Amino acid sequence: MVKPLPLITMLLATTPLLGTGCVVKREREVVTTTSRMPVVQHDIVVQRPPMPEPRTEVRTAPPSSTYRWVEGHWEWNGSDWEWSAGYWTP
Repeated sequence: MVKPLPLITMLLATTPLLGTGCVVKREREVVTTTSRMPVVQHDIVVQRPPMPEPRTEVRTAPPSSTYRWVEGHWEWNGSDWEWSAGYWTP
């Protein structure tokens, strides 16, 4: 446990200095640098494998005469091709 006596002694000893008008001024140093080094930018090129051939899908009968068939297709998921199956839409 810290004894409070040394803290009180320090405060009492420095209190007269508060009214003496002592001013501390700090200069701020601004450093400006210029670089003549070229900025290198790297472009990352991700080459996708070629899209597979379309799949052959068996169309079922439409739910009604107003429905139209949307063909299935390949979609890129960020790392591989995924087949999105065809469907009937109104």
